[in-house]
Amino acid sequence: MDILSHGLYGSIAFGRRNRRAFWTAFFFGVAPDLFSFGIFFIQRIF
Repeated sequence: MDILSHGLYGSIAFGRRNRRAFWTAFFFGVAPDLFSFGIFFIQRIF
């Protein structure tokens, strides 16, 4: 849930021009969480 909120906060703050800017800002808001916790989560599952 925290990862999703970071994406939404980033996209609301920086991605309001068009749909592409929204998704780019969403990705950069989520990226630190995915790269730090996502790799560990995938490793723990498999």
